Amino acid sequence: MDVNVKFELLVRELTQSEADRAKTFVPESHEYEMYLSALVDDLRTVAAIVDFQRNGNSIIIETHAPLEAKDLGGMIKPYFSNERIDQYRYVSLLPIQ
Repeated sequence: MDVNVKFELLVRELTQSEADRAKTFVPESHEYEMYLSALVDDLRTVAAIVDFQRNGNSIIIETHAPLEAKDLGGMIKPYFSNERIDQYRYVSLLPIQ
């Protein structure tokens, strides 16, 4: 019997020094919230994800077993690259017991 697996995805705001190095800007708090809402919407398109909850910078992701963190990380990696690198930063993805 398959049991769904939960992970905690942590993200954070861009720091000023990161923005300076990237020659971009730090999003305003309302823009950051908009970007995180868009991230959650995008995560809905990942077939392995069956449910999630967002609480601040933490997104609890529920997936089909037997998915490993490295596999899920590969699936969500595109959401932390290209133009999105200026919107938020990946912190960690850890399984929840």
